[in-house]
Amino acid sequence: GEGSSPADVAEAAAAGAGQRRGAAEIDLDIDLAKGVLKVDYSTRGLLGQGGFAAVYKGRYKGQRVAVKMIKKTAGSSLADLQEDMNALMHELHILRQVNHPNIVTLFGGCLKPPHIFLVEERMEGTLDFYVHHVRKQDALSVREVVYFALDIGCGLAYLHPRIVHRDLKPANVLLSREGRCKISDFGLARTKLKEYLSTKNLDAGTTAYIAPECFISMDNPDLHDLRRAVTDRTDIYALGIIMWEMMAGKRPWQGLKPLLVAYQVAYRSLRPPVFELGARCPPRLRQLIEDCWCQEPKQRPSSQQVVDRLMAVLNELPPEQDFEPQQPAPAVLEHLPAASPAAAAAAGGASPRVQQQQHQ
Repeated sequence: GEGSSPADVAEAAAAGAGQRRGAAEIDLDIDLAKGVLKVDYSTRGLLGQGGFAAVYKGRYKGQRVAVKMIKKTAGSSLADLQEDMNALMHELHILRQVNHPNIVTLFGGCLKPPHIFLVEERMEGTLDFYVHHVRKQDALSVREVVYFALDIGCGLAYLHPRIVHRDLKPANVLLSREGRCKISDFGLARTKLKEYLSTKNLDAGTTAYIAPECFISMDNPDLHDLRRAVTDRTDIYALGIIMWEMMAGKRPWQGLKPLLVAYQVAYRSLRPPVFELGARCPPRLRQLIEDCWCQEPKQRPSSQQVVDRLMAVLNELPPEQDFEPQQPAPAVLEHLPAASPAAAAAAGGASPRVQQQQHQ
């Protein structure tokens, strides 16, 4: 968040396997007319649409890329357009500072109207699509859940405490062809949460991942921009819900209206049912999920503690023999000394399978 000390920034920059990139490597003056970037605007080329942007397939310097552009919708005001531009600018501002295997890579973009866009690496699809469509009939193994959670946890450990994502959910976690998770969609990472939490934005796909302190502080007139309410532990709450969703194979709070979800979470301290995790969920993983979604933010583990505890779960998993190892070990395991127990677990336990997604 704002007001981080230089020590915090240095610590965040050093965390994880990433390092900061020189802005020179990112071209922020891509000219569509020059043909360096080709965008497929056809229906087949549309990869997805978010709150304010549409994402298209493209090619940039021979690489497959995703091009994120502001959607111009009929009836949108100048103020709306300005807000959307700000969100895209926030995303650009954050992505140009970060370089980590579990965070989507920015190649460049353009910030000159009318062409405002970002060019990012193109992935195979979202974690949401993978869990609820590709693997609808074939539940993720415990090892896959732990690997995916480790990827997300490592990305968060690199971002925190300097950057809080604020909109972490399976639709904003992208999967590579090999099955590595990368955090994306940083448009909300610095915007004021009050506007975001206004009812026009409270959709079912987002409410389930919002921490109770965000809802409670909306009712508190002293917290005008919710800055004090939103901390890195807000992202940890979302990660707890995501881990539950991957284990249960169900969407949290399915069928409940967003405002009812907000009430249940914030004022009744309710959470998705733990019994849905099933008998196959290791007790340590179940406990971690419950700790991540603790009502009191200070009682939630830090992102680094989540990573450490997931490694402990991984070390205790029996090797799985029943599939082809296609998914790479989480990035964190590549940076461990070869003799460490977690590295041995990664090597000995093989890697979970990730079936090809047809999403993109």
